[in-house]
Amino acid sequence: ADRPLNERQLITNNRGDTSNGAPMLSVMETMFECNYFREINQCEQDILATCEFDNHLNNYTELDYNETLCCQAESSDAKHEQHWTKVYYADFETDVTVSPHRPYLCCVCDGKNIMSYYGNDIAKRFLNSLANFSLTYFHNLKYDACFFINEPGWNVHVTQRTGTLLQVVMEKRDTVHNPRKGIDEERIKRLTFRNSYSLIPAPLSQFGNMFNLKVHKEIIPYKLYTEANLKRELIPFNEFKDQYRDEHIDDMTSDELEQAYAQLLVNARSSKSYDETTHMIDIMKYAKYYCIKDCITLMDGVHKFDHDLNEVFNKANNKFPGINQYISISAIGYDFARIYGCFKDCFKLSGKPQNFIQRCVSGGRTMTANNEKQYVEGKIQDFDAVSLYPSAMSIMSGIPKGKPQVIPSNTTHEQLMCYDTFFIEINIKRLTPKSEHPYRFGQVFKRNEAGTKLFGN
Repeated sequence: ADRPLNERQLITNNRGDTSNGAPMLSVMETMFECNYFREINQCEQDILATCEFDNHLNNYTELDYNETLCCQAESSDAKHEQHWTKVYYADFETDVTVSPHRPYLCCVCDGKNIMSYYGNDIAKRFLNSLANFSLTYFHNLKYDACFFINEPGWNVHVTQRTGTLLQVVMEKRDTVHNPRKGIDEERIKRLTFRNSYSLIPAPLSQFGNMFNLKVHKEIIPYKLYTEANLKRELIPFNEFKDQYRDEHIDDMTSDELEQAYAQLLVNARSSKSYDETTHMIDIMKYAKYYCIKDCITLMDGVHKFDHDLNEVFNKANNKFPGINQYISISAIGYDFARIYGCFKDCFKLSGKPQNFIQRCVSGGRTMTANNEKQYVEGKIQDFDAVSLYPSAMSIMSGIPKGKPQVIPSNTTHEQLMCYDTFFIEINIKRLTPKSEHPYRFGQVFKRNEAGTKLFGN
């Protein structure tokens, strides 16, 4: 539109008529001059009906909304189940002495078979080996995904929440010749990867106590696995042991180190990586032993947790669709409450009512007294509140039912306090703290131009 009209390309309509677009542009420019356009407000109903909208659009000025578009009745019916061709449990081992970390081993377990990849093109061979429409768990997906998510030829879709990578879906389209039909056909390979830590938020080392599993004690000198040492393959066991000592000399006592040395030798023999004659150790064989053990521990933990959740659902006379249908533990808890009937007569909200109510949610804060640095010598004790969600649920009178109703503007304070639940915006003009001394931890906040919360008195 910034070129002269006589230089613009011609536009052809459905009837075959051609135009350089000048009349339409003239109309648009005239409408702008006459102020027939206005800025789009957030959550406009016409926008909601057609496409996703930008949460950073201008504020709305009134709360009326379209119930058909913004309210959906919550159901206790079973959710649609995704059927996976296979479920894998995988892990990468990396050289942590270089930046970025370089993978030198990848192990995959599906309950029947164990696969391992090392050498060149680890990520490519790993992705090609996975069955189409399969699900693969990593216990730290945000880290492990770095080694395969950028493989060329794949379209990647990422699901994350507050910095946590929950799921990665990768699709690859290939054209394959069908000799029977004599034509080329497009085939799509779709792989799904999920973060098992979002389902079981605990390190693998705790799976033994959590699920009563027999797990191995992980003793491995990570920084020994450099490119140069991997080329050596066989190194003296004493060098292997000394490297472990150097990595843990600051956090282990001498007695603990001696016990670790003994366990290191036991593990080396169990993995068949230790030569009793030469006292050399095959470090790749040892790493493979550990990587496979981690995959099996992850698989056994997920299976046990799936079994335990199934029993919980059964005791409530509900059907558990299986842990592979969820991407986080919070999704499981929500679905249990939904199937149990906690949300009967409740509605899922979107658009304007959802946005307005969400504004009443204020996340937690982490700060020191007066927001100042503290210098403390000696030991400190951390007192942290836990299980706040179930604690809040236990004292709640229930969950609001029905569709949100706009409160009339002439409602008095007495009338407002008669509602079971309400969400309102208040303009605070003055605060009078109960204490004559300023609070060291401010109780209310305002936002600066960057949107940062500033707590004060």
